[in-house]
Amino acid sequence: MTTAEERRRIGARLRTERKRRRWLKPEMARRLADHITDQCPDLETLISYVKRWEAGKVGISERYQLAYSAAFGMDVEELFGDNSSSGEPSEADGREPDASTYRSDDQTKRRRFILDFLAGLGLAASARSLLHPGQGPLIGDEHLGLVRSALEQLEHTDAQRGGDLICEGAAALLAQVDAWIQHGTYPSRLEGELYQVAGHLGAWAGWTAYDAERHDMAWQHYLETLLLARTREDLQLEARVLSYMSLQSQRQGRSREAVQLAERGLRTSAGWATPRMTALLHLRCAQGYAGMQDRTSAQRHLTLAKREFDKGPHEDDLSFLGALTPAEVAGVEGMAYVTLGEHRRAAKLFQAIKEEPHPAFPRNTTYYTVRLADALRRAGNQADAFEVATEAIPLVAMVNSTRIRRQLASLRRMSRTVHCASAQKFNEQYDEAFGG
Repeated sequence: MTTAEERRRIGARLRTERKRRRWLKPEMARRLADHITDQCPDLETLISYVKRWEAGKVGISERYQLAYSAAFGMDVEELFGDNSSSGEPSEADGREPDASTYRSDDQTKRRRFILDFLAGLGLAASARSLLHPGQGPLIGDEHLGLVRSALEQLEHTDAQRGGDLICEGAAALLAQVDAWIQHGTYPSRLEGELYQVAGHLGAWAGWTAYDAERHDMAWQHYLETLLLARTREDLQLEARVLSYMSLQSQRQGRSREAVQLAERGLRTSAGWATPRMTALLHLRCAQGYAGMQDRTSAQRHLTLAKREFDKGPHEDDLSFLGALTPAEVAGVEGMAYVTLGEHRRAAKLFQAIKEEPHPAFPRNTTYYTVRLADALRRAGNQADAFEVATEAIPLVAMVNSTRIRRQLASLRRMSRTVHCASAQKFNEQYDEAFGG
């Protein structure tokens, strides 16, 4: 094999492994940067390297081979060795690997998919031993520890990068935990904890599927997790899932159902809920009532939500409530005003979020930046709308949220009939970034 052929073989291998995980090139570059501690190039430079390596134009040094191996959770020889292409999905047919293989009866495929997912979360080392195919289903504290670590990383990855990357992996890990519960052997003291992590995984699997615009998948996870919550009499989990279901119902135009779900959540949580949980459920009520064009009820629940939120965090808050920041409260209020047709009022709230972004939640900041552009457009300020939309392009490119990308894509469709310099600039930069 010539040097050029070897470069092309390695490039195809790197491309295959990246696509297996559904990572775009900017995501691949970010993950490489996580494993380069000395004189790491900037992100744009790394993206250009990824493109050249995958195209087989240049060789890849040992330094970057080590970074790739760590990012993929693989051995260097396994990834770059002469036999590294055996058994891998073919690039020749142009198809992405089927991420739904975790549903397969083939345990080897299922294990590999879960290992790929956990490697992406930086948990490959512990996962390899706990998911070893030769190991019997004897479940212990170390299995719970692995899943809890995965939950922490899921929460972080969602906040930073969005749900597209992790919704299938979360579902796969949930299926594995369910298999442990149903078919494994474990001490009775662990039963409640296994059901608890299954519940949290189910909630995350639903939420990340929602962010990835996979609504049927999200709803199915919510229903299954709601059943688990009620069977186990887990009121905290039930209230959390009802808040998610309310949001999805509102998104899909079922405003009355959204209100009913949120109000059920308030009844379920009465007497024990922390202020932040109560605030979240009032915000969901407000969104539902806004969808019904009931301004009085929407405003009443917004006021109640802010009153509860101002009481501050509580030691009993579930970790997902950390995302309910002042910016998120303002963002949800802004969305209610959009639904009520008060676009200028909404734009002021979105503008404040854009000007003071929360460093822990770039995906949410990106979402509200795109919403700001849309609110300005709806308010008749086309020039500023598409100026903001242009600023949002690199932000959207850096997250993996179909929900956000589709919102930006809708602005691109609407910009075709807008004749101003900022719209033209937006069109050009959007087409360059996303292919038109």
